[in-house]
Parts: sequence; C-alpha cells; structure tokens
Amino acid sequence: MVFESMVSDLLNRFIGDYVENLDKSQLKIGIWGGNVVLENLKVKENALSEFDVPFKVKAGQIGKLTLKIPWKNLYNDAVVATLEGLYLLVVPGATIKYDAAKEEKYQQEAKQKELHRIEGALQMAARREKPQDDKKDSFFEKLAAQVIKNLQVKISRIHLRYEDNLSDPEHPLSVGVTLSELSLQTTDENWKACILNEAAKIIYKLGRLESLCAYWNVNSPIFYKGSWEDIVNQLKCGISSKDQELPHYQYMFKPIFASAKMCINPNAEQELKTPKAKLHMEVQNIAIEMTKPQYLSMVEVLESVDCMFKNAPYRKFRPEVPVLNNSRLCGQKIQHAHIHLPVVASSTPPSSSSSLLHPPPVSISLCAAAAAAARSALPIRTLAGSFPRQSCMVRR
Repeated sequence: MVFESMVSDLLNRFIGDYVENLDKSQLKIGIWGGNVVLENLKVKENALSEFDVPFKVKAGQIGKLTLKIPWKNLYNDAVVATLEGLYLLVVPGATIKYDAAKEEKYQQEAKQKELHRIEGALQMAARREKPQDDKKDSFFEKLAAQVIKNLQVKISRIHLRYEDNLSDPEHPLSVGVTLSELSLQTTDENWKACILNEAAKIIYKLGRLESLCAYWNVNSPIFYKGSWEDIVNQLKCGISSKDQELPHYQYMFKPIFASAKMCINPNAEQELKTPKAKLHMEVQNIAIEMTKPQYLSMVEVLESVDCMFKNAPYRKFRPEVPVLNNSRLCGQKIQHAHIHLPVVASSTPPSSSSSLLHPPPVSISLCAAAAAAARSALPIRTLAGSFPRQSCMVRR
C-alpha cells in the first residue's frame, strides 16, 4: 500500500538518521502489521551535526516510541502516536576525545544525507512537472484529511540538558528543558473524546500541556563524566511534574500548565465565512526569573560558543595532554599541524619591502600561524584549538 511505504520512508528518514542500530526491515514489518513499537533506542553522538553546532551528544535515549495505524479502518479509527521518554545530554564537542575514524565516518554520513536530500528535491520537482490525475489526488487528499482528523499524539517525560565546564571551569553550568506530558486528541463540539467520521466539517482538537519548564543552573553538578547508564538515570530522575517541583533547579521558566481548544475548518478558504482555525488557550501561570549569576553565565556561554565555532576546524591538531609539563609532546604535535592562510597579492611590483608585506600563499606551520596571529591581533586560541578563554591576546 502506498501509505505504508510513505510511513516507512518517513520513519527511516527522521529516526534512522538519529538513532543507532535501527532494524529497518523489522520497522517495515511492524508498519505493515499496523503497530510499531521501538524501545530503548540509543541516540547517535553526531545527531546534531546537521544543525551545524559545535556540540555533541554525550548520552541519549528514546524510551518507547509507539505508532498505531489501523490500515483496514482508517476512516473509522484513530491513528495514535506515542512517545514515552526522551533523554538527551549535550556537551561541547571539545569535551569528547577526537577520533579521526569517527569524524571521517560522520562526514561520509553527512555527504550521503545531502545527496539523498538533493535526489529527493529533484524527484519532487519532476513529479510537479508531470500531469496529475485529479481523481487519484482527491482520493489521497480525502484519506490524508481523515487521518489528520482522528490523529492522537501523546508525548511524555522529556529531558534535554546541556552541560558546560569549559566556559568557566570554576563555575560549571547546566541548562535544560523538561516536559512531563503533552497530549493532543480529537473531540466533538462538547470537547469529549470521539472519532470523527468523513461527514464532519469541523475538526475539534483538545491539547494539554503539563509541567513544561526551563532551568539554568550555575555551579551545577556535572553528569557527563559518568557512565552512559548513570547519565540516563540522572536525566530520568530530573523531570519536574505536577506533584514534584525539584528544589535544586534554578528555574528561568517555572513549570507551566496549560490547556488549549482548537477548531479547524478545512473548507474555510472556499466558504470565506469562518476562520480556518480558532484557538482558545488557558494557562495557569507563567513565572519568568533571571538572576545576576545566570545572566553573567549566559554571556560567558555565548562568548565560549563563538570560540567553539572558530576552533572546530582545528580540533584534530589539539594535543591530547595538557601543555603544562608536556611541552615536548605538544611541540611535536604542533610541528605536524599545517594550515593555509589566505594572503592577498599585492598590485605593486615586488620589492624587498612588499615581498615581506605580501608574501605568496603558502602552507605554514602552526607556529608561523601564531606569529601571523600576533601581527593581526587575533587570539591565538582561534588557531591552536580550544584553549581556555583566559588565553592571552598578542598585539603588535
């Protein structure tokens, strides 16, 4: 069936790229049977690579993902999607030991993903140019509309956390978002759960949000140095709920509880009498707080992230041991590091002075790059790697 292959491709695309050891053949069998249950999926270390950020996933797990699709009765039954448990710990890329083989593998995966994206875009453009069958389109449009009418979604127990002890080693920080539950279900005009039939003109959706909050902990305990299992267990225990507001969190957004009622009219554009969607939301309370230590820590993190972007291309040149008491080993590492510095050619005839000011582009060692940084008043850490923020700036 066309819808089965579409769902299988979507799950492979949006889940397979982010989790490890996903059995795609079993996934297809589950979809054809109408039930998909995926448990304890491990998130890949490079799951954030397509966002072009200098962060890595230290530990991540999807607890349970369930998808129920009644293929034999799509018009009279609901499609139910449930996500129970998403735990993610993100750290700066410099805190994870550089592995040349892994980095090469990640680069190849990124290239393959980009090729698939381009092929998909070309296929989509080719489909648009072909004449379409109105009857076929109307059938699939009606079926898709019916699925959306009775779609039910439930997400529970989410904890996303970022830890950083590089920006300020004396004051490590942790930033996180937790969610106890988010649900969306179809109702009738009296806001009671039901299954809408094909004749229903208005779609009623009832949403509920429970205990959504964000924290920014200064002088925070660090989890990423523990084992993978310990990290996941710590994240599971760190979710606020209606009955439990964790006292050790320095909240920026205290737990938010809300409910929403939405009316959707798919035919509003033809009728021009009613809006396409009406939303009524009730929020119990919204408390936003920010202390001076949190603000100062936020500024430091933004500066540190800027340095991480600059340092990322040179991570492979960074010594694996501290520079202090290991000068010989670090010197050998630097001697093998070569980078290209672009130099603008001079329009004046070459002379002894101009040849010094405008040398030809060459591949130079990192020591020479440091000297070039001194002449241009650039921080040496932008060339040498992820050195601490307190590293000196050499000026002329």
